[in-house]
Amino acid sequence: MKTEKIDGLRLREDREALNYSRDSFLEMVLTKTGSKVSLSTLIRAEQGKCSKPNLRLMCKVIGFVIETYLNPQSLKEKETHAFELSGKWRSYFIEDDMGSAPYLTIEDLYLNQNNQSVEGIYEVFESYHPDGWVRKSSYKMEGFTSANIIIGKYYVDGRREPAGLGVFQLIISPLGDFAEGFCSSYSDDSDLTLSRNVWLRTDSLDFSAKDKKIRKKMELESIIRAPVIFRG
Repeated sequence: MKTEKIDGLRLREDREALNYSRDSFLEMVLTKTGSKVSLSTLIRAEQGKCSKPNLRLMCKVIGFVIETYLNPQSLKEKETHAFELSGKWRSYFIEDDMGSAPYLTIEDLYLNQNNQSVEGIYEVFESYHPDGWVRKSSYKMEGFTSANIIIGKYYVDGRREPAGLGVFQLIISPLGDFAEGFCSSYSDDSDLTLSRNVWLRTDSLDFSAKDKKIRKKMELESIIRAPVIFRG
């Protein structure tokens, strides 16, 4: 297997920043990917030599794309690192339609990443609308990453904006499998609404437990509406 010259020092620093020993890190690689990386391979990688397939397995745990270590000169500073976000996520937020109380909506979010650019599709997975109504339309999203931040917009393709137009800004966790922040959209009663927004990768370790915790937390959340200055 062909080896590449990589930034082994950065790889070790990123592993240690996540509080992994070498042994616990290799266990997590096996758990997350189903593939085994040997201790000797990790040691060589941290000394500056590794094959792309093995590096890709390790990056699944660290959360950065392999180019972070293959091209250390162009990505020298940590703030330029990109996360590997492609895949299936769950998106949680509070929705508030005209005439109804705020309610939790959970969506399947399918992401595709190209360097720092991200695009995707939201589809409703579960809705807690008081009257049992479930939105049928899918939303498209476009965004980009900057360090550990992802920023973007979402909209219904073909719908006349600003109806349904929204924006989001979230912080990505060090493992790259969780993001939390806020989303805002133009509602059907011509208000701007602001909600906490959480993303969770469906292949995240202990997904069910994390999903349950997020749902419980979101049930206690409310929504902010604007404008409010003209209301009594």
